[in-house]
Amino acid sequence: MAGFDIDGARKAGYSDVEIVDHLAQQTKFNAAQARASGYSDGEILQHLTGATPGVQPAPKLRPEDTPGVGQTMLIGAGRTFDKVLDGLTQAWLGATGAGDSTKAALKSIVEEKDRTYKLLQEARPIATAVGESIPSVVATGGVGSGATALGTAGKLALTGAIPAALEYGTPEERLKRAAIGATASVVGGQVVPKALQVTGKAISNGVSALAGKVSPEVAALYQKAVSMGIPVNMAQLSDSKFVKTLASAVESMPFTGASATRQAQQDAFNRAVSRTFGEDAPKVTRDLYDAARTRLGKQFEDLSARNNLNVSPALLSDIGNVSNSATKFAMQDTNRAVTNAIDELMSKMDPATGKIPGAAYQSLDSQLSKLLKGGDEKSVYLGQLRDAIRQAMDHSITPADQAAWSTARSQYKNLKAVRDLVAKDGADGNISPALLMGRLNATQAGKETMARGGRGELGDIAQVGKQFLLDKIPNSGTAQRALALSVLGGGGLAAGADPQTVAGLMLAGATSGRLANKILNSPTSGARIMQSVAPQTLSDLLKIAPSRAAQVAGSGTGLTIADLYDR
Repeated sequence: MAGFDIDGARKAGYSDVEIVDHLAQQTKFNAAQARASGYSDGEILQHLTGATPGVQPAPKLRPEDTPGVGQTMLIGAGRTFDKVLDGLTQAWLGATGAGDSTKAALKSIVEEKDRTYKLLQEARPIATAVGESIPSVVATGGVGSGATALGTAGKLALTGAIPAALEYGTPEERLKRAAIGATASVVGGQVVPKALQVTGKAISNGVSALAGKVSPEVAALYQKAVSMGIPVNMAQLSDSKFVKTLASAVESMPFTGASATRQAQQDAFNRAVSRTFGEDAPKVTRDLYDAARTRLGKQFEDLSARNNLNVSPALLSDIGNVSNSATKFAMQDTNRAVTNAIDELMSKMDPATGKIPGAAYQSLDSQLSKLLKGGDEKSVYLGQLRDAIRQAMDHSITPADQAAWSTARSQYKNLKAVRDLVAKDGADGNISPALLMGRLNATQAGKETMARGGRGELGDIAQVGKQFLLDKIPNSGTAQRALALSVLGGGGLAAGADPQTVAGLMLAGATSGRLANKILNSPTSGARIMQSVAPQTLSDLLKIAPSRAAQVAGSGTGLTIADLYDR
């Protein structure tokens, strides 16, 4: 079908599989039979359009974009695990009787990952080869001095042959790779440990670079989050774009446990917010708000009943300033409202003592608060008057009640700050970090207070939420996110594969995704980043169990292949 714009279709997000299927339908060409006969989608496209077969050549990696030797070795280690996952997916599709189009979709995904990895292989052939041998060395625990040469060789041969036999490919290709893998593993098992000793520092630096760094300001926020009981994971703490993209990709995949981890963090955030107004709950619901409002109202009534407002010279000066300002600059209606409020206040004073009963103060304070809801000029002046009276009451409270009064005032202020959030989005009980920050910055006074760090614990919580809880990675449309999903095993979702292919990829992706989620959310990982230390070095890997090593080397560092296109 001459004239079809293949490049335009690819740029629009369509895979070669989808393009072939579309053109085959238009021309009544049997694409499934052609694929079954061994033709690739690129060759079929050439036949249908006369275009150059295959995907356009991948560009060479520029020197400035090429990872260091240590990081490249880690990428190679992870690539070995990734190929095994692809092979298991292929076996699953075969066992379930998947059709040719389903298998072709998986083949296209695998080929795309191979093309991406080839960029690195061409740039660092030795480092990638050594890295691909690392899983075999880890699985055998290195070459122990007490092992016999034959026993060691046998272990190395098995650990080299088995992964190679499980990788994606035809039976003949798997058998050939198994033989090569067994031989290479025996040789590599003797050589690689010595190479690792030489390059251990480079590898550790590579992992540290991958994990990213933490600025002093972010470190301070992290410590506040920890003190509040809000967990912060490795990706949220790091400044590495790749680590953040990986975490975001893991969260979008099912069966990884990331959603439960995210909700646990959100619950901890909700609980921290609720503590600022005297509660302790994982959900800030309307019922919780109502209970807190009722409790605080009763506390104010009790405290006001046993304390009096002293009409001090400072209070008289403050209310006089508000009155003079209203007389000079406010509308007549506003000036009248301010004068009436002051007259009401002074009418409650006992001339003999210069005191106003606490109950009378509480009643006037409630009336002024209701008048402030209009948000007009009158609200501004009456708000200044109320603040002056409240400040005077703060100074009038007896020492015995001072702590309780101060706590009640602070809790009530925080409760009112979240009122609109609960009223609007309180059905699920989750407080949005973004909306909380917006609420605290809703007024000029609020912005000034936040800028000067004077909003107290609720302000700190809002800062923690904005810095750590918000996902700052786009949900789609970036090459890095697509590659991260592909390497994790979720590429079928991005490639538009059919449900059976997606199911197979999810089977593999759930495994790597859960491991990645555990590593990203490990308290140890976060603590190590705070110390600018890599989560694991290769010398550590050689000493730990193979299953744990697979988690770290395979699902953690190996996924850095996605970092090659968007560093």
